[in-house]
Amino acid sequence: MGVDWNEKHGAEIVILGQDRINGRLTLVEALLVPKAEFTQLAGVQKVIDLNKKWKPDYIYSDNGNGSTNNELLAKTASDIRRYGGDRDTARIVDILRAYDSGASIVVKDPVFNEEKKVPAKPFMVNASIRMFEQGIISISSSDKILEAQLRNYIIVRYSPTKTPVYGLENPKVEDHRLDALNLAIVAFHLNFNKLYEKIISTTVGTALDPRMIGSSSERGLEGKGESFPEERRLATSKLSLSYAPGRINEETIRTDRVGWDTDQEERKKMEWLQRRYSRRKMQREDVRPKRTNI
Repeated sequence: MGVDWNEKHGAEIVILGQDRINGRLTLVEALLVPKAEFTQLAGVQKVIDLNKKWKPDYIYSDNGNGSTNNELLAKTASDIRRYGGDRDTARIVDILRAYDSGASIVVKDPVFNEEKKVPAKPFMVNASIRMFEQGIISISSSDKILEAQLRNYIIVRYSPTKTPVYGLENPKVEDHRLDALNLAIVAFHLNFNKLYEKIISTTVGTALDPRMIGSSSERGLEGKGESFPEERRLATSKLSLSYAPGRINEETIRTDRVGWDTDQEERKKMEWLQRRYSRRKMQREDVRPKRTNI
């Protein structure tokens, strides 16, 4: 959902949906809360109603003229977070994002994965341009207001820092619905675009068994001139883990330590000592064991 607030024009609200199979975006609803008495309160209530109807993933709201309305939405959602309250309204505080077009936003470079600041409005407009050029967004042919605003939106000039300054070719044709659409598009661009998705890769490697350092299997390599072999094999020990529901099968792990036959023997003794220590500690302190998060 994209929301554009304006005291003279009213509140423009746009709902943008995505087909998760082919990735196409479709404008499913667009409406205007016209300028009238208590316009801002009526716009806030309309946002709450549409949120309950469509259950959007995010609500991107203009923070320039609507900072007070954004605070009112957040407060309404926070106050209703109680037992028996409306869940749809309560989640607004989690999905509401105040977007200030006159400021800068922090995005990550998709190549170098470094954070950088970019002007918020050109970033938002470029995201819309890219989606229209790729042909992945559809609008209703009967929405003549939005079509006129799209055709009327131009670049007036460039700033000394080469930042485009946008304006209207015909001042009588406004751009408030287009701004609401751009806010909905930038929400998809920042939260669902593959350029900005977080990829977490986990690699698993093998570590050298500390018991094998200096063992007979390694000393046999010293005569061959390999004081630091690149690949060390566990000659006299092996560990086989087969993951099954509720159990782990372990083979006997032999050890070179004098006085110990297997690692299991040492481990079991340490566990027994730990249990005995815990029992004695509880008896001394006369307290019950505390609940943990495990």
